[in-house]
Amino acid sequence: MDSVMTARTDDDSLVLANARLVLDDRVQIGGIAIDHGRIVEISEGDEVPTGSVDCRGDIVMPGLIDLHTDHFEKHVSPRSHVRWDFLSAAL
Repeated sequence: MDSVMTARTDDDSLVLANARLVLDDRVQIGGIAIDHGRIVEISEGDEVPTGSVDCRGDIVMPGLIDLHTDHFEKHVSPRSHVRWDFLSAAL
């Protein structure tokens, strides 16, 4: 894994930086470079290359496409006076 990542600037590429990445075997601060819909690089560290999206420590994890659903919201707030931890609700 390369610890230095450069931003990509073409229309079909995206670099997410300074994110809390949930990987198969660990959670780490780092970045993900995506090219034409595929992850092409994962890096460690909180660097924010020019042209990248600074996630400011937000969680990036596979499999969660749209968290803005009634089903997920019911897990976060199962009753009007109860607020559940977001990560616990997602799990």
